[in-house]
Amino acid sequence: MPTVAADHPIVGGLLLLASGVMHFDLRLMGYRYISVVGKLFLVQAPLAVVLAFGNIAANRWMIHLGGAVLLAFTESGLLVSVYTGLFGFPDRPAAPYAWASLAVEISGFLVLAIPVLLERSTRARLH
Repeated sequence: MPTVAADHPIVGGLLLLASGVMHFDLRLMGYRYISVVGKLFLVQAPLAVVLAFGNIAANRWMIHLGGAVLLAFTESGLLVSVYTGLFGFPDRPAAPYAWASLAVEISGFLVLAIPVLLERSTRARLH
């Protein structure tokens, strides 16, 4: 039976950590003054760090999927803020952090979600 690659939790955890650090840095750079968005950054950053260490320490599919979901919601928030405005805050797509966030969060989602979903569907077919 195929299993999730051994390095998948480490890479996913590092990408989650990068996302959390970026959002904490953005909060310090001034996003804390944006009413709802600043508070969401205060939630996202520590949650990403906790899930990052959880992914690295405990190779459990629920933790991997939780990290993937956090990254998907985070990236969705960026896309909404760029194209329509999130809670009244329009972000700029040309900002360097927007492109870095896009790369980190999409990569992290793919690294964490796809192997887990493939493994779960393989197990379901075998039972």
